[in-house]
Formats: sequence, C-alpha cells, structure tokens
Amino acid sequence: MAEGCLPDCPIFDDVVSYRPSGDAARASWLLAGFPCQGVSQAGQQGGLRDGRSNLVREAFNTFDRLPQGQGMLLENVGALLSTQKECRGVFCYIQKVPASS
Repeated sequence: MAEGCLPDCPIFDDVVSYRPSGDAARASWLLAGFPCQGVSQAGQQGGLRDGRSNLVREAFNTFDRLPQGQGMLLENVGALLSTQKECRGVFCYIQKVPASS
C-alpha cells in the first residue's frame, strides 16, 4: 500500500476480535498469514499447539463468517507442510472438503 500498488484499506491488529463488516463482509476470498514459530524448522516445532501458530484457527473463523466465502490463501513457512505431520493432516483434510460443506 505504501508504494501505491494497492488501495488504502484498514489494518486490524487483533485477529481474535476481528469481525468482517462493510465491503470486507462481502469478500469471496481471504488472504491470511499467521505466526510461524510453532511450525518453523528454526523454532521448537510445537505445531498448532503453539499458541502463536494456533492463530491460524482465527483465519478459519474469519473465513467461516464470510457469507460469500469461496476460498482462502494461507501464507507461512514451507516446513508447515514438510515437517509438521499434524499440520499436513489438517491441510490435507481442508483440501478434500467440498466447497458446499
């Protein structure tokens, strides 16, 4: 946004209390990132049990609040899928859930 490539938009600093409203409530896609400390090879690899990495659940909660939600794109470290067995299981399950569920 600072470089002028994206329009100005509000930035919310607390994902736990965030509730989509206005234009955001009409979004069809959600782009989210979450702390990597629990899933990074450089960290303690606590997986989603790590309170910081567990914030990914809030991204799913936000997506569930979008009446027109069609998909979400999550950004994180590659180790999320390669070294964290529980995370691979979660994301493999998500990929298999039909859009109408």
